[in-house]
Amino acid sequence: MKNKNNKTTKVLSKSRWLSRALDLIAESGKGVPSLEDLCKQLGVSRGSFYWHFKNRQDFLRCIAEYWVEYSVAEVVEKLNSFQGKAEDRMLKIIEAVILQSRGRHYLTMRFLAVTEPEVEKVLRKLDKQRLSFVKTVFYELGFRKSELEARTEAFVYFMTGEHVFLKDKSVSVEKIKKWRDIFVKP
Repeated sequence: MKNKNNKTTKVLSKSRWLSRALDLIAESGKGVPSLEDLCKQLGVSRGSFYWHFKNRQDFLRCIAEYWVEYSVAEVVEKLNSFQGKAEDRMLKIIEAVILQSRGRHYLTMRFLAVTEPEVEKVLRKLDKQRLSFVKTVFYELGFRKSELEARTEAFVYFMTGEHVFLKDKSVSVEKIKKWRDIFVKP
């Protein structure tokens, strides 16, 4: 596409914008670059940004929603379709988080949520969904009231921390089964 100065510029789709921008944010480790820096690094004009996004807040919300969709939704769908005993479902949850390496941008999104309200809203909604899903499994295991709440929160917080502490380490199936047993046994 030619711009007003008769120079050829790239055109990025919205999903490509989000994917590339998310990678750049993760690589920089410094938060969200300025619009000017993003456009420069992506080789596009500011008009490309405004074609897809109303403003910075809309862009950040879209990045968070995009991340949830590509990294989390598929795992949740697989877990929801798994029929089996609650103990086996718990094992599948742990495996999904650890072995399927779905946390590629997890720490980036958590970092952005601290300073960016639009990202924090999306992640808060995701966290509620995760807690609800895990709570259902613990309920099936026979836990009730305060123990149900405590186990649910402990499990979700444990799996959240997994992204920090086990980022590049492999975990054996035996260890995963031990973790499952710790959570599911009364």
